[in-house]
Amino acid sequence: MSPDERYLALVIDSGRSEHGYELFQMQPTFAHIGGLAPAAGKASAPVFSPRGDWVVSFVADGFRVRGTGGHFTDLFAKGPGVRVMLDWARLHVLHLPDGVWHGADVGVEMPVSAYPHEYMDWGTEGAVRFSADDVVVLRMPWQAEVAVPLPPPAVITADRRI
Repeated sequence: MSPDERYLALVIDSGRSEHGYELFQMQPTFAHIGGLAPAAGKASAPVFSPRGDWVVSFVADGFRVRGTGGHFTDLFAKGPGVRVMLDWARLHVLHLPDGVWHGADVGVEMPVSAYPHEYMDWGTEGAVRFSADDVVVLRMPWQAEVAVPLPPPAVITADRRI
């Protein structure tokens, strides 16, 4: 529920690694106003900004090589010193009440020689909070935090030294 109780998000979790939600307006009248269609990935419940103007969902949705659409594991051990951008999650942002969607891939530079145990368990559960009404903070699996002004840029790159 949004802090001002205007909106309610009902989480959709298929139990098969799909995440989404339905969004309802509670005041001044009850109405279904949209949501995030279930899509591959795991995430915790959507989070509302302090004023209820934004709702965000941070979804771990795969291991894509930025700009190629290829899967990171296809590059495993392709050569020493080779690094690529691994987009491992997506930030879904909805501005209310106008219903304008924004999205951003969330990635990190990784060596292609990284072992799968380095990233296969990365998740986003409980990893999103607001520091201001228009700034969301994403906690990466390695505990670094990234402050993202809203609306977000098209891509977010976190820093990780490995």
